[in-house]
Amino acid sequence: MNKFFYNFNKIIFSFFGIGFVPKFSKILSAFSALALVLLIPDENRAELVGIVIVTAITHYIILIRNIAEFGLDFENIALDRAIGVWITLASPFILYSYEWLVIDFIIYFLIFSFIEKPKLVILKKYKIEYITREILTGIISLIILSVIYSGFNMFSIFKMFFKKL
Repeated sequence: MNKFFYNFNKIIFSFFGIGFVPKFSKILSAFSALALVLLIPDENRAELVGIVIVTAITHYIILIRNIAEFGLDFENIALDRAIGVWITLASPFILYSYEWLVIDFIIYFLIFSFIEKPKLVILKKYKIEYITREILTGIISLIILSVIYSGFNMFSIFKMFFKKL
């Protein structure tokens, strides 16, 4: 494999070099993933984020077994956290304002702190236990955030209805 391929994968897995920042790489990658999503216009956000998620997960799963060849440890990988954050932001039903982004981050990190890394042998064999945790956290956060968002909207509708009476 050529040097460009190694350097390209090092950049992708470290999420544009953020994985090399000591102690704060996971939080910085989450904020960076959020910033990248905010650059996408609202009308195309769900589709484009979905495409990025599928592409990133595929890239991760195919190349994670060769991570030592790229000169990376698992501590330098920040792409998995970015994928987890992108999953929570992929809902086409939620119109994200700054308040909902803060709620999204709080829910994501609370759920992440409660979910343990899966201990299945097959996941360890293919070295995908880290991304499995991030994907699971992202899906659970998305479900909880969607329920909260729909409940908040229903409350707003009832409030408007009773205000008119």
